[in-house]
Amino acid sequence: LLTFIKKFQGDKFQYVLVDEMQDMNEIQAQIVEMISENLFLVGDAKQAIFGFQGGSIKNLLKFQKKMKKLMLSTNRRSTQQILDYSKHYFLDKTEYKTSFQGELKKFNGVSKGPIPKIFSTGAPFAKALYLIGENPGKKIGIITRTNAQIIDISKHLDNHGLLYTTTSSQSTTKDAKNEIITFIKGIISTDLKLKISAAFTPFSPYSLKETFEFSKEYKKDKKKNQTLDSWKINLTKEDLDQLFVNEIYPLCVSKGEEWFSTAVSVKQQIDEYLTYETPTFDELFDYIAVGEESYTEKNKDVPITLTTAHKAKGKAFDVVIYIPSFKSQRTSFIDSITASILEANKIDTEGEIGEESLRVNFVAFTRAREKLFIIADEKNAKTFHHEKLSEIEVDALEEEEISTSTISTKLAEAYSLFVGGRYADSEKLLKSEETWLKEYIFSYFENIEQFSWSLVNKKPYDFLIEKIVNKPQSSSAMDFGNIVHKALDKIGKDQAKLEDYTEENEVKSIKNGLDALEKIKNDHPGFKLKETELTVKLPVKSMIDYNEEDTLMFSGKIDAVYEHDDGVILIDYKTSRGTNEVSDYKRQLAVYKKMYSINNDIAEEKIKTCVIFVSLRGGINSGKWEYSIEYGTRDVFATFEKHLKKVLEWKKNPGEFIKELVNQDTEGTLHETIKDKLSSAFN
Repeated sequence: LLTFIKKFQGDKFQYVLVDEMQDMNEIQAQIVEMISENLFLVGDAKQAIFGFQGGSIKNLLKFQKKMKKLMLSTNRRSTQQILDYSKHYFLDKTEYKTSFQGELKKFNGVSKGPIPKIFSTGAPFAKALYLIGENPGKKIGIITRTNAQIIDISKHLDNHGLLYTTTSSQSTTKDAKNEIITFIKGIISTDLKLKISAAFTPFSPYSLKETFEFSKEYKKDKKKNQTLDSWKINLTKEDLDQLFVNEIYPLCVSKGEEWFSTAVSVKQQIDEYLTYETPTFDELFDYIAVGEESYTEKNKDVPITLTTAHKAKGKAFDVVIYIPSFKSQRTSFIDSITASILEANKIDTEGEIGEESLRVNFVAFTRAREKLFIIADEKNAKTFHHEKLSEIEVDALEEEEISTSTISTKLAEAYSLFVGGRYADSEKLLKSEETWLKEYIFSYFENIEQFSWSLVNKKPYDFLIEKIVNKPQSSSAMDFGNIVHKALDKIGKDQAKLEDYTEENEVKSIKNGLDALEKIKNDHPGFKLKETELTVKLPVKSMIDYNEEDTLMFSGKIDAVYEHDDGVILIDYKTSRGTNEVSDYKRQLAVYKKMYSINNDIAEEKIKTCVIFVSLRGGINSGKWEYSIEYGTRDVFATFEKHLKKVLEWKKNPGEFIKELVNQDTEGTLHETIKDKLSSAFN
């Protein structure tokens, strides 16, 4: 657009018509004026909801001052009851009531119908399904505020076999993209952890049982696995083309339209990236991660449309089921930078952006022709209710557990083996009675001899993957944390100096840790290092009320123990960006405090706990790299005891663990596969 303005030669159109002009940004408004002899604009400030794309009401106000104004007051879409409700809702909540009263004074419809109805419920999706059933033969629009809501709702529609069209990705798209990327990463990389993760995807030529064994073998040898080491392709267009044609596309076709569409989209992004001269592994996946998702709206002739309010502009439905979002949006670094630039240029956008949620609601309401239903939680439902213009109902429905599996996971796994060329193994799997996973879980709990902090307070699926399966975890954050911890350990024992380290962020974090220790030293006379990387271990029955006849132990590791004139300080270093999880870290140290007290016969009153954050930099890279010292201040052992007893209950009755695992909300394709196998094993 800027290039157009720069090279514009002055040729004009005799007539220019612009619709939705309230959503024009400043550059578009400038171009409209440049190219027109006669200009006709259609807009509504109450529907300005594209501020995030630069749309500005100021353009509308600017044109109003120099053009003849015509008022369109008759609405031929919605009933008078819906219009009356929408009008009063908007006027009651806007700070610019005077500005809008005139244009809404004659906000008239041409038909009548029931007044809008608000539902107060903790199960919005179940309520939406109920309302669909109550309105057969109607064109229904389920309108949300965010794309994330669309994904959640589509899972429920899929689970009930309801056909719908959507203006955004369906629930399966996110899962599909993650699985495809994980698979490609593993098969290109030589990193064994990435290869094992790839082996867990639906595209893997290995059975789930074999993949569990890969994880088990990794604990013994983290550098090589003869089977997986030979499972590799090169980062070339030819190899990736073959991978998609022979393996990814066939599996995605078997899993449905959304999986296949996602595979095509990812392949397009890969092809775009590979046009660069020197492709690299990291850059390829960075490119896919930041690339815009390609999604084409499907024109299915079905009665249900699932859309966000932004995509609903210009659309109309017999019945609208509106599910607003009440989660506060996190401020991104782009938001902060943009706000600073605007403030520096004395541009105030608060008046426009501040009421964008109100305008989004207004747009959603006025998409309805005959009926408007609004579904909100107990806290917010009353904010939508107008005593004379709507009715409100408290609903006791509960959300249901959903299943996104479209075909038997045994069939899917057998097909993966078939696509991978393992025909005999595929046939064998189909004929087998699978109980191995149940036996694997029972065996773990029967043979476990030691618990640690990382086992406690886990959801069943996380416990299975991280502890029972021991799926290797890898991230740059984990690697960074290990380096900083080891450095502080060595320097504390006079085995290294700060000058021995050169990487900028590592040096800043290590220095922060040393500065924090110096501050603690100043506050605690006689402060000196006693031990580092100290393992503490106790019988479980000496920590809590536990009467089983076994020798079960609980163990933990303390980063550093310092003594001073008045007692001992247990220290835990953290390289987290922020302090959001400080409560959990303090609970962990509270447990170690009790264990240290028992092991060393020291009164707990003489023991302090301290979490030192050495890499605080927030979500925005502002150049700051700070530290924080957080002391434990209260007894939180009772919370830990409750969580530990849950795991002990699983050990005593592994069937209860499996039951909770199966009943847990599904967290992806692998979880779905595991749930299916366990369900069939118990049937």
